[in-house]
Amino acid sequence: MGKRWWMIFALVLASAACALSAEDSQPVKPPSGEQPAPVSGADYKVIQEIQVPKEYMVMPVMRVKGDGTLVLYVAQLEGEDLEYGVIANTTRLSNRLLETAKQQREKTGDTRIPVDAAAYRFTMVADLAVSPLWQGVAYAAMTSSAGPVVLMNRLTPPDYAPVVCVSGAFPSWLFGIGVGESIAVWAREGSKIKLIGQYPGDRIELEEGATPVGPAVIRGPRVAYVVSAANRCSLFINGKKVCGDYDAIEPAFCPRLKADQPNATEYALAYIARSGEKSVLVVDGKVQETEFVPVHDLTFAFGGDPYAYAASSGGREFVVRNGVRVTKDRDFARVGFLTFDDKKTKLAYIAADVKEGRRKEWVMIDDRKVTPDYDLVTFTQEAFRISGALTFAGLDAGKNSIAVGQLEEPAAPAASGQR
Repeated sequence: MGKRWWMIFALVLASAACALSAEDSQPVKPPSGEQPAPVSGADYKVIQEIQVPKEYMVMPVMRVKGDGTLVLYVAQLEGEDLEYGVIANTTRLSNRLLETAKQQREKTGDTRIPVDAAAYRFTMVADLAVSPLWQGVAYAAMTSSAGPVVLMNRLTPPDYAPVVCVSGAFPSWLFGIGVGESIAVWAREGSKIKLIGQYPGDRIELEEGATPVGPAVIRGPRVAYVVSAANRCSLFINGKKVCGDYDAIEPAFCPRLKADQPNATEYALAYIARSGEKSVLVVDGKVQETEFVPVHDLTFAFGGDPYAYAASSGGREFVVRNGVRVTKDRDFARVGFLTFDDKKTKLAYIAADVKEGRRKEWVMIDDRKVTPDYDLVTFTQEAFRISGALTFAGLDAGKNSIAVGQLEEPAAPAASGQR
C-alpha cells in the first residue's frame, strides 16, 4: 500500500457522510456512578435489550434493522493492542483477510504480502453501509500494517459470512440481492484512483493529485462525488466538474418524476457548499434563497417537496424544513439523520445536547421528542421512509446495554405552517 492510500483513508472519519452519532470517534464510556433516569409516559415500547459483552466498548457508529431484531455497531476491543470490530448484536463479524493474503502470496509468490494475523488487526472502522433489505453490510477498516480495506458481510445469522474484501476506502453503494457484487469503492489501479465495482454509468477516474472526500453518491445513472486537491473541494457528477474552490461540499439527489415520463424517476443534483462562515444551497443548478445558514444533512422527500437540512446559528444547530424552522424556540448542539416519512408529513431526526455535563442523544419527530435520552442513538431510516414506522436503538453506557424500541403510535405531523 502506498502513502497515498493512507492519506485517502485518513479522510474516512473526517468527511464520510455518516449518521449524527458518528460525529466523534471516541468510545462511549460509562458514567461514574450515574444511571439514566427512567422516562415515563413515553409513546414507545422496548422490544429487546442487548447486553453488550464486557470486553466491548461501543464506538459512536450504530445501525438498527427495521424489525428490531438486529443492531450493528462498532466496538473497541479490550486488550493491550488497539483493535476494533463490527458487532451484530453480540457476535463479532469475521473476515477472510488473512486467508485471502495467504492465497495471494502463494499464487503470486510475492513475499511482501504479510501473512501474520497481527497485520490484519483493525485499528479503525468506519462507514457502516447497510443494503436496503439488510442482506449485507459493508465497512471501511484500516489494518495495523496491511493498509485500508473495504469488507462486506452477509447479515445472515449465526455466522454472518464475509463475502467481499477490496483494497480501498469508502463503501459507496449497496443494492440488490447480489450484495457481494453491488459494492462500489474508491481504489487504486496502477497510478490512478478509480471508483470500482458494479454501479450505473461510466467508470470514474480521478485526476492526478486529487483524493476522494467521502463516499460517492449514486442514484440511477448519476454518480456524484467530492474530491480534494490543494486543500480545496470540488464537486463532480459523472466525471464533469459542477463547482469548486470550497472548504466543504455535501452532495445529495432530489428524486422526482420525469415531466415527459410520469412513471420514470429522475434525480436532480443538489448540494450544500461551504467556505468559511458562508454556505450556499443549490438544487438543480438554482441557488435557494434562505435566511438560514445550511450546513449539512440535506434531504428530500420523493418529488423534491418538502426538503430539509441542518442549519447553524451561533454555534448551535436546528432543522429547517422548506425554509421554516422546525423547532422555533429550541436549538441543539447537533442535529442529523434527517428523514421524511412515506406521507411526507413527518420529519424524523437525531438531536444531541449536553445535559448535566454529559452528551446525550434522542430521536425527534418534527418538534416532538419521541425517545428517552441515550448516550448514543440511531433509528431505521429506510423503514420510516417506506411506512412511517420508527424503530430505534439506544445505548445506555452505564449498563453497557442497547435498548431496541418502536413507537407505539404515530407521532403528530408537522404544524400546518411547515409545508
